[in-house]
Order: sequence, then structure tokens, then C-alpha cells
Amino acid sequence: MNEPEYTKRVIIPLLRHMGYMEVTYNHGINEFGKDIVFSEYDRFGNKKYHAAQVKVGNISGGNNSIMNDIINHTQNAFNIEFPDLITKTNVSISDFFLITSGKFVGNAKTMLLDDKRLQSYKHRIYFYEGHHIEELFEKSYKDIRELYMAQWNELRRNIEIANVIIGILSGGGSVIGKYIDYNLPTLIDKLCVFENQVTLRQKLESYQLLIAGNNSIITYMPIMGALMGNKSEKEHLIKGANEIVSTSTELVVLIIRALTEK
Repeated sequence: MNEPEYTKRVIIPLLRHMGYMEVTYNHGINEFGKDIVFSEYDRFGNKKYHAAQVKVGNISGGNNSIMNDIINHTQNAFNIEFPDLITKTNVSISDFFLITSGKFVGNAKTMLLDDKRLQSYKHRIYFYEGHHIEELFEKSYKDIRELYMAQWNELRRNIEIANVIIGILSGGGSVIGKYIDYNLPTLIDKLCVFENQVTLRQKLESYQLLIAGNNSIITYMPIMGALMGNKSEKEHLIKGANEIVSTSTELVVLIIRALTEK
């Protein structure tokens, strides 16, 4: 991934999932060192602003051009104010995060912290390497993985129930259908921070509407009318059950893909 992709697909979703507010991608000629701006409230209710500069690959202290570029960006990040998204008043950052997908090699950190231009800010500069991001990623996404697995198990159960309904309606018998969906709204809400999971989120939203629209087979109720020969009701129930099966199967594939993606 290049820097914009790494920023938008990994760092921004991570910051949002960690609970930061107003996470804004700010990359461009007017960023002044702040690729990302984000905020939070401290325990006293004061709003704190942070900024991050994101790099891809190793940052070497032996590369004077890169070092000077980072130092200038760090200076600008602290010195140049920016408008609060809500109040529009100018504010400044409290902390600066230098994030790279690789490592700080050689004396890169020392060169940055010892540079005279950064002495006023050195205790407010934080370094995060690729393995730190990996650790934060795993810790922060544990809950959404659990939601994925819970939804996956529910989808499989719904497929089994729908197939039973189809079989009974096709060959006679009776059944009471029930579909349980405790975690779906929470999962959809969590997925809103993932730009690379738009398809899965939209499919889950459609699935939620599909379940709600087929109340005749997803709540506790007999379907004796269909079993006694009501052709239109039988066709309606079979159609709904088939839609549940096909949509659930598609979602199972998407969730497995999401669980295996990095």
C-alpha cells in the first residue's frame, strides 16, 4: 500500500475504532504536517487535539532529506493552528504522532528528538512503527471479530431453518420459524469506519431489511394456511425462505473474507 491507502484503510479506521472523534484525513498541500487530525475529551472535559504524519516503509536517520522533511512537518504541525470542525475557532494540537508502516532505523528517533527545532515539542512527539500498529489493530478489532463470528454462526443457523421451511412447504408437515438477530445492528455500526467493507455493510443492511420484511417466516407462528393448500401463501413463504438462503450464503462468504483480510 502507498501512504494514502495505508492512511485511509488502516490508520483512520483504527483511530475511529479506538474512540477518537473528528478523525479527518488532511493530506495535501495545506496539511502543514498533519496528515490526520483527531480529537478527544480528557477526564476534565477539555477537548484535546492530535495530529499524525503517516509514512510507508522504513525511516532512516541517514537520509537527510527525509529527516529535514519530517522535522519541518513536525514544526508546522505544532506551530500552525487549524479550525475546530464544530466551533470553527482556531486551535492547536497537544500531541504529534509519527507513524510508519516500517521501522525507524539507525538513529532516526534520536536525530528527530535532538534537533534544536523540536526541543519545545520533544515530549509531545510519539513514534509508532508497523508492529505497534499491528498490536493496536489486533487489540482494537477483537470485538468486531467476535461480532463477525456471532453473525456467521447466526447466518448458518438461518440457512438451516430456511431450508427446513422450504423442505416442509414442498413436501408437507408443519414448522415454526424463528430468526434471531442480536448483534447485527452493532456489527453494521462498527463497519461504518471501514472504507474497504462497504459491500459487506450494505449487504448486511439489505439482509436486515429482508429479515424484517419476511416476518411471516421469521417469527413464532404456524404456517398452516400454506400447508393446507393456500398456493399464494406457500409461494410467498418459499420465495422468502429462498431469499434468506441465498443472501445468507453470500454474507457468509463476505464475512469469511473480512475475517481473513488484514
